[in-house]
Amino acid sequence: MSSADFDIQIMRLAHSLRGLSPEPLIDRLLPLIEVAADFAEKTDLCSTLVTGLSVAGFPKVGHRYALVFAQEFDSVAAWRDLSLACDRIGDLDGAVPPVQTAFGKAVQRKELVNDTFGFLMRALLKAGRPPAELDAALSSRLAAPAGRPDCEPETDWVNEADRAGADRDLLVRYLGLAGFEVDEDDP
Repeated sequence: MSSADFDIQIMRLAHSLRGLSPEPLIDRLLPLIEVAADFAEKTDLCSTLVTGLSVAGFPKVGHRYALVFAQEFDSVAAWRDLSLACDRIGDLDGAVPPVQTAFGKAVQRKELVNDTFGFLMRALLKAGRPPAELDAALSSRLAAPAGRPDCEPETDWVNEADRAGADRDLLVRYLGLAGFEVDEDDP
């Protein structure tokens, strides 16, 4: 069975459990996590469990697992999953530190830099962080190399950051990094 087919099967199970009990999902995935052959497979299964618990209506249980997985695996994906789990339980301020950790690790490990930066900017904006924090994050991204093959720089958050008061020069430089030609005189 392919990874995508497995994820679909797990999400179907999660939907069928909606509001009943998280145990069948946990019982199905924890043994697989324990015997997973490599690190990437383990972290993928952990992400699937955390997301599945949220889909099944148990975001607080998913958050507890996300916290354990972030501490145990210390990976970009695990810290990002913890941030998303905080968001799912309504802890918008609590979602920022884990994704900041994820971004720092992404830069350090030169992996998933653009992807994780998009998560960071969306978390900062959703938490209503001040322009100075947006500017600091933008400056960090502009100073960081992209690293290994990564997704294109994400820009879905740029207009909101502009409205929130982020430094326009930093935003223009970021858009240039993303491959956009921007007229700096354009409001």
